[in-house]
Amino acid sequence: MSAGRIQFHESSGSIEQAHVTGNTLQLAARLTGEGETREATYRFELLQDGLQLRDLDHGMVRVRCP
Repeated sequence: MSAGRIQFHESSGSIEQAHVTGNTLQLAARLTGEGETREATYRFELLQDGLQLRDLDHGMVRVRCP
């Protein structure tokens, strides 16, 4: 992956906007997956270890892959 992009299990795409307030990150992205393109927004909280993001809308914790 590269800067300016985000990847999930079944979709990936470009980050169109990013806004940081304290340890909260809000992203707007254009994702493509399974033959469709869609706009999506996400809100994450950076956890203290600096390697994990908690999805504030769904509660899932995402871990940065090495």
